[in-house]
Amino acid sequence: DEEVVEEVVVNDIVMLETAVLSLESEDYVYYESTDSAVTVADLLENSGVTSDEDLFIVASDGYEKTETMSVFKDGYIKFTGDDAPMFLDPDLQKGMYIKSIMKVETGDKLFASVASAMTAFGTKEVNGKTGVSILDFIDMTGVKADSYLFTASDGYSVEISGKDCKDGVLYVNDETGTACMKFSEEHPGNWGMKDIMTISIRAM
Repeated sequence: DEEVVEEVVVNDIVMLETAVLSLESEDYVYYESTDSAVTVADLLENSGVTSDEDLFIVASDGYEKTETMSVFKDGYIKFTGDDAPMFLDPDLQKGMYIKSIMKVETGDKLFASVASAMTAFGTKEVNGKTGVSILDFIDMTGVKADSYLFTASDGYSVEISGKDCKDGVLYVNDETGTACMKFSEEHPGNWGMKDIMTISIRAM
């Protein structure tokens, strides 16, 4: 009999830029630079990740790597300075570091970086804000749905249909460093959101 592999559906895209800022950070010396980093263990715990399965990581330059949870959990995510967001660990060789992470798939959650997506897919301007197309960003995550619930770190949320996502951009706020979005003027003003923490599937 063939073994039935149960496919795990990603329910939440966790916005890496916003998520790391809700955690306690520490100084991390990387070559000549002192940057800010959070422990991967804190990030996973705070985001409700319980899976111990291997992770699939993609960088903005297309580099792909499958990593074991035990190795990943021991490391750090550096979120300031060159090549951020970056996976590193003082106990690993520098060749095992992963620069400019764009997404990390783990169980039913996926971590994604707006800054890395902007590098990979380019930007466009919408309503005075320059960022990556929300459609390109969601296509990159592979999370397909008819509508998505965007939720900010303060709990405010708005549901947006998949077809309307083409009219918006995601960008990183210069002052706060968090993930934000802006839509063209034909859409409601409250669709503009700061400090986006998650994008969740509402209707498949």
